[in-house]
Amino acid sequence: MVHLEAVLRRHGIADADVAKLAAFESRNGFSVLSKDEFDEMRKYFGDFPVYQFLVPLLTDNNSNYYCLYVDGPLKNMTCYLNHEELDLAPRFRSLASFLDAVADYPHRFGMDDFEARFFDFPSREVSPNYAQDQEIISVLYQMLAAATDDDQRTQTAFALMALASPADLEAVIYPFLDDEDMYVQERAIRLLGFHAYKPAAAKLKALTTNAHPNGRLAARIALQKIADSRGLNCH
Repeated sequence: MVHLEAVLRRHGIADADVAKLAAFESRNGFSVLSKDEFDEMRKYFGDFPVYQFLVPLLTDNNSNYYCLYVDGPLKNMTCYLNHEELDLAPRFRSLASFLDAVADYPHRFGMDDFEARFFDFPSREVSPNYAQDQEIISVLYQMLAAATDDDQRTQTAFALMALASPADLEAVIYPFLDDEDMYVQERAIRLLGFHAYKPAAAKLKALTTNAHPNGRLAARIALQKIADSRGLNCH
């Protein structure tokens, strides 16, 4: 654990968060990385620009990792690195928030066991940190425009959409429905379904036939979620 504490302190992570990690006891699905595992992952991260701001902290022992942003606009937020599908969008606002969720739900043994309401992002509520999130989103837009690496662009778009407030879906998420990156388009579709964003219904209906292949099913599912939120059936 000392190796993790040293790295976090070096990056200016709050003492309270570092102390909470130091007090954390590994359990099924959430194991603190040993120094050897940590060093191996850090070496791997160093080979890919998309991981430049991340530090791995915990693993589920199935080659998936819980990571902390230690630099960049998402600093202090945590994400889940799944070896099957790259998705570095923030899930918790801070290390403390993540560790509290793990402690509060001892019968959850991995990220897939957590319901959407357990996460800080995405959220169906306007955050008290709305102004701060808007500043982060502004920086992410700049990074998106400057991205030359495909993975970096995709993950920046994922992060940007994850932080979008329910009040800003039209401005932030809706434009990505026409994105050329099929994964970005699919994520935008899924998030509008998550938010049950009714004004997008007509566009989503069109996307059931003209989206990228992976987006067509996502659009049908999103439409059903919108219909369910209205108490209707979607055919």
